[in-house]
Amino acid sequence: MGIHNLDGLFNPKRIALIGVTINPNSVGGKVLSNLISGGFKGVVYPINPTSEAVLGILCHPDIKSLKNKPDLAILSYAADKVPGYIRECGENGVMNIIIMSSGFKEAGEMVDVEKEI
Repeated sequence: MGIHNLDGLFNPKRIALIGVTINPNSVGGKVLSNLISGGFKGVVYPINPTSEAVLGILCHPDIKSLKNKPDLAILSYAADKVPGYIRECGENGVMNIIIMSSGFKEAGEMVDVEKEI
């Protein structure tokens, strides 16, 4: 079984969680908890410039500070910040992104931001 174009999305080895907080009930906190308790065998990089660690895992301030490029980034940040994080991911070679943010067109807001994405 070789490497396929969608392996980084469906079978990632390294995941960056952008916007994870120390609040275990936040979207990012729940995703991190689920990855850990669900038996994810890869590496998880919590990205949070203001926290030292989340659930005992060392946080990194941004994607570019990671030693190894993630296969997948999961964004759980405010809608208006998402385009900037997508750019940062692209500039640092992250090819797969899942956006878990709300407040776009479905909420009648950020229509221009959604179009930019």
